[in-house]
Amino acid sequence: MTVGRVVPVLNIIKDRSTNMYRVLITDDEKIEREGIKFLLAQEEGEYEIHEAANGRQALNVLRSEEIDFLLTDIKMPHMDGLELASKVREEYPNLPIVIFSGYSDFAFAQEAMRYGVKDYVLKPVDPDTFHTTIGKVKAELQSIRSKKQKEEKGKNFLLQYFLQTYLYSGNEEVLKKAGEILDESNWEQWHCAILIESDKAFFDNVPDNIDEELMQGLHRNFFYLNLNTRQSVLFFSDVYCDYQLVAKHLYDILKQNYSASFHLAVSSRFEGHEALPEIMSQLEQTMEEKFYHPDVHVFNNEASDSQPVNAETQDSRLMEKISEDISRKDVEQLKKHFECLVKKYENDTRFSAMYVKFVFSNVIQELFQENQFSEERKLDHEVERLYSCTNLKQILAITQENIKEYEEFLERSMSDSRDEVASVKNYIYQHYAEDLSLETLAEKVYLSSGYLSFIFKKETGMNLNRFIRVVRMEKAKELLCNSNMKVAQVSEQVGIPNVSYFCRSFREYYGSSPEPIGKEPVKRMKIPAVIKNKFENMKYRHKLTILLVTASLVPMILLVLYSHDRMSSLLREKEMEDMSSILEQTGEGIDSQIEVFSSLLNYLTYSPDIEDLITEKNMDNYQAYIKYTEVADPLLSVPKSYHDAIIQIQLFAESIKVRHEYTLVPLSEVDKEWWYDKLEEDVSVQWVVDSQIPEIAAVRRIYTGREQTAVLCVTLDYNKIFQPFEKIISAESGGMILDKGGNVLFQKEMLGEKEEKDSGEAVSREFLESGQGDYAFVNRKNAACGWIFYLYKLQSAVDSSVSGILVSEIPLIAACVAIILVLGLSFSRLFTRKIEELTDNMNRVNQGSREFTVDSNAGDEIGLLVRSFRSMMDEINRLIHEVYENKIALKEFELKALTAQINPHFLYNSLSVINWMAIRSNQREISKVTLSLSMFYRTALSKGQDMVTVDNCIQNIKAYLDIQLVMHDNDFQVIWDIDPEVKGDIVPKLLLQPVVENALEHGLDMKEEGEKILKLFFVKDGEDVLLAVEDNGPGMEQEEADKLVTYKASGYGLKNVNDRMQLLYGMEYGIKVFSKIDQGTRVEMRIPREKADEEAVAAGEFSTKKFLQEPEEDTEDTTGKKGGKSEEKK
Repeated sequence: MTVGRVVPVLNIIKDRSTNMYRVLITDDEKIEREGIKFLLAQEEGEYEIHEAANGRQALNVLRSEEIDFLLTDIKMPHMDGLELASKVREEYPNLPIVIFSGYSDFAFAQEAMRYGVKDYVLKPVDPDTFHTTIGKVKAELQSIRSKKQKEEKGKNFLLQYFLQTYLYSGNEEVLKKAGEILDESNWEQWHCAILIESDKAFFDNVPDNIDEELMQGLHRNFFYLNLNTRQSVLFFSDVYCDYQLVAKHLYDILKQNYSASFHLAVSSRFEGHEALPEIMSQLEQTMEEKFYHPDVHVFNNEASDSQPVNAETQDSRLMEKISEDISRKDVEQLKKHFECLVKKYENDTRFSAMYVKFVFSNVIQELFQENQFSEERKLDHEVERLYSCTNLKQILAITQENIKEYEEFLERSMSDSRDEVASVKNYIYQHYAEDLSLETLAEKVYLSSGYLSFIFKKETGMNLNRFIRVVRMEKAKELLCNSNMKVAQVSEQVGIPNVSYFCRSFREYYGSSPEPIGKEPVKRMKIPAVIKNKFENMKYRHKLTILLVTASLVPMILLVLYSHDRMSSLLREKEMEDMSSILEQTGEGIDSQIEVFSSLLNYLTYSPDIEDLITEKNMDNYQAYIKYTEVADPLLSVPKSYHDAIIQIQLFAESIKVRHEYTLVPLSEVDKEWWYDKLEEDVSVQWVVDSQIPEIAAVRRIYTGREQTAVLCVTLDYNKIFQPFEKIISAESGGMILDKGGNVLFQKEMLGEKEEKDSGEAVSREFLESGQGDYAFVNRKNAACGWIFYLYKLQSAVDSSVSGILVSEIPLIAACVAIILVLGLSFSRLFTRKIEELTDNMNRVNQGSREFTVDSNAGDEIGLLVRSFRSMMDEINRLIHEVYENKIALKEFELKALTAQINPHFLYNSLSVINWMAIRSNQREISKVTLSLSMFYRTALSKGQDMVTVDNCIQNIKAYLDIQLVMHDNDFQVIWDIDPEVKGDIVPKLLLQPVVENALEHGLDMKEEGEKILKLFFVKDGEDVLLAVEDNGPGMEQEEADKLVTYKASGYGLKNVNDRMQLLYGMEYGIKVFSKIDQGTRVEMRIPREKADEEAVAAGEFSTKKFLQEPEEDTEDTTGKKGGKSEEKK
C-alpha cells in the first residue's frame, strides 16, 4: 500500500477541511492507478490518495484509515472488485463506491448496483465522464458533512452552555440535565485548566476555528470554552505535564498572531468534574495577580505540585536555559542542558507521549530561530518527523540530529566567515558613497544582521560602522590630496551628506580640519595601448601627414605660448597696480572724512560752553532752557548743515536732567543706545558701525577724574561714509571693510551668477588670504580707526584682458595651421600615391581578383616593389590555371563519397517508425516535421545523381523551409514565384539550399521588428533559368555584398556554389548579390536552360509525389502565419 499526494495533517486534530477528501484507488495495473491519480489532480479540492493492488489490500487500508470514497477495478487477483464492494457494503454501509472497468456487460453493472455502487465507468476512461462522476460523489459527501457539522455544532453549544453554568454555579442539577441530553464523561478526563484573558473584547471577533489554530500551534488536544467577550478557558487531559511551559508557549502563539494583550492563569492539578467550580474560582483569583504584576503574562497557583521533580530541572527552566545557550551559540552548554532534559524523561515514565513530543519539539523550534540554519533545514518537516515517532529513542535521535546539524552549521559559518567578511569589505570599498547600513550589507551576503556584526568584529577587530567610517575618511583624504574638489563635494562623494558631521568626523580621525593637504606630483602618463595600436594601424599617408604637421606645429605653438605668457604677466601686473591705486585714492577720501569727524568731536569735547554745560549741576529749569537753546543747540546742530553725512550729534551728561530734543540727553539713558555696549574704556574717539541700522557712531567718553560724567556721540550715515568705496566696486569684483577685530563693517560683491552659485556665501578675509579661491586682491589700513579695506576681483576677470589678446591672435594662428595642414597633406599624398595603388591592388587580389592594375617606371624603392609584385602575380596566375580544375573535381568526388555513406533505406525506415509513433501519440507537429525531413533527404540524395530537375529542387527547399518554420515558430512568411515551364529543366543539386540557409541565418534572424518575408523565384529569363532568393532583412552595403562570393565559408558556402556554377557553365554564369541597408538582400543564380530527358524524369519520379503539398496548394505550412496562404505566381 502506498500513499500519494498526501496533504500533511496533524494526527491530534481530527477535524478536516470540508474541501479535503481521502480516496482509495484499487487496481492491479499501476498505469491505471497513475491515470486516475492524474485525473484527480485536475479536480478541485485536496485529495489524500491511498492505493491498493487488489481487494485484500484495499480492505486492510479501509480498516486502518478513514476513507471518504472508494474507486476500484473489477478484475483483480485474490479478490475482485465485486467481492470487495460486497464486503465494504457490509462493514462500511455509507462509503461511496465507484467502479472502473473495461467490461461493458450489463450483468456486471447490474451486480455492482446491487452492492450500492454509486457509478460504473467504462475503460478507457473519458475525462469528461470522470469529472461528472467525481462531482456527484463530492456533492453527496459535502451534503453529509454539512448535516453532520450542524449536529455537532448544536451538541457543542449545549455542552458549552451546561459546562459554563456548572463552572459558575457548582449546581449538581445542571449535571443531571446535561447527562440526559449529552455524554459529559469526558469531563472526568480533565486534569488542568488554563484561563485566557484579553485586555479588550477580543473573543467577539476571533475566527470560529481559533481552537483548531491553537491546537495546531500547541500540538496538543484540549477542550475549548468561551466564557465571555474577554475570557476563554482550555481544559487539558494529560496528568504529568509542565503546564507552565504549555502556557508560555500558548502566550507566544497568541502574541504572534493577534494584536491584543493577553494574560494566562494556570490551575493546579485536579481530579474529577466535582473540582471544576473550585478550579474556576482559583483561576480567577490567580488572574488577579495581573493587577500587581502587569508585565507578567503567565500566572500559576504557587501551591500546585503537578510535577514532582526538582525545580531546577522543570521543563520551563530548562527551556529558558536552552534558549539562552542557542542565542549565545554556546554548543557545550546546550548539550549539557539537553542531557538534563534527556535524563529526566528516561527516568520518569509518567508523562504522555504527546507531551514528551511537545517538549522536544520546542527544542527544535528554538534551534530554528537562527535564520540561516532554518534555510538549510525545514522546521515543518522536522516537527512532523518528531510527531511521527513511536518511542522516546526515536524522539531523542531526531532532536540530537538537529543539534548536531546546528553545531556543524556554526562550524561552517565560522569557517566561511572570512569569505563573507571579505565580500562585505569589497562591497564597502566599491559602494562607500552610498547609504550603507548593517541590514543592507547583511542582505548582500544572506546573513542576519546580528550574525554579520558578530563575525565581522571577530575577523577584523572592529565593528562594521567603524570600518565604514575608516574607509570613508581615508577616501576623503585621498580626494582632498588629489583633486580640486571642495570640502562639501568631498563630503557628498564619500557618502556623508551632512558637511558639519563630516568635518567633525575628519577632525576626530586625523586631528585636523578637512582642507586640501597638497597634491602629489603628477606621474608621467604612458601613451595608452589603444592610441599606440591605432597609430600603428593607420595608413602610411596619414602617418606621414601627422609627422609633417607635428614637426611644423610644435615650434610655432611653443613660440605662441611663450609670447602669450609674457604678455599675460605684464597685463596682470598692470591690473593689480590699477586696483591698488583706486583703493588707495578711495581710502584716502574716507580717511579724510574720519579725520574731520574726529576733529569735530575733539573740538566739541574741549569747547568751554560744553564744559560749562557738563559741570553746571544746579541750574534751575529756566536757566537750563536758556543755556540749552542759546548755547548747546547751535554747537550741536550747526555742523549738520556743513556735513550731510551727519545724522545727529548727541551729548549725554549727568548735569542734564531732562531730555532736550534729540541733542541733550541725561547720562542715565546712554546705555539704551545701540553703540554703547560696544565701547571700550578709553577717552579717545571710538568708531562703532552697525550695517543693519545702518549707522556709524563716532563716540568719545568724557571723564572728571576717574568718573565718567558725559558721552559725546556723532551719528553718521552709513551709506554716505562708505559711498566712495562702494562706487569703485564694478562687475566681477568685490570689496569689504573690516574693523580691528576682523568684523565685516561693509561688503559688496558683483561676482556674477556662477560664483554666487558655487560659493553660496560672501567671500571672507581668511578665504582670500588662504589662496584657496581664484581671486586677486589688494588691501590698505586706516591708521586713525584701524579699518582695513579689501578690494578683490575674480581671477577670470583679471585674465579677461589676457583672453582678449589671445582672441585677436587666433585668426593669425588659424591661418598658419591651415597652411601647415595643406602642405602636409599635399606632400604626404605625393609621396604615398603609388604605395596606396599597390595596396589597393593587393586587396583585390586577396578577395579573389587576379588582375594587375598598378605600374611604375621609377627607379626608387617603390618602383622596384611594384615591378616585383607584377612578376609574382604572373607566376600565381599560371599555377592557379594548372590546379584549379583538379581542385574542383576533387570537391565533387568528396561530395559523392559523403552521399554514398548515407544508407537511405535505414534512414527512411527510422523516420517512418518515428512518424507512426507520433501519430499514435496524437503529436501532429512531430509527424509533420518527420515527413518534411524525409522529403528533404530524398530530394537531397536523389539516388546519387549530380543533376536534378527544378521541380526536385523546389521540393527540397519546400521540405527544408517546413522544418525551419517549425523551428522559428512560424515567425516568417514564404512567397513562391514559380514558372511551370522551368520545372522540367535540370540544375546542379544542392544549389539553392545554402543560399536559403544564409538568407534565414544572416537576414531574417537578424531582423528585430516588422514582418519577415522570404521570396523564392524559379522563372524563365530568355534562354536561362533564373533562380533567386530574396529577404527583407537588415541588408548590407553593396561593397560587402560583392565580397560574399569570394568568402571561403565552411561547408557549401556561396563561394563553393559559385565555383561549381562557373566550372559547369563558364565564367559568365554564377552568383550575383544585391543588397541595401534596411531593405534586404537578393541573391540571383542564372543557369542556361536544359530540359531533362524522359528517362531522367522517370528516375526522379519520386519528386512529383506529394509527400508534402505543392507550394501553390499549401494553406498553412509555409506562410509563417497559421491559417494564411503562401503566394505563388505562375
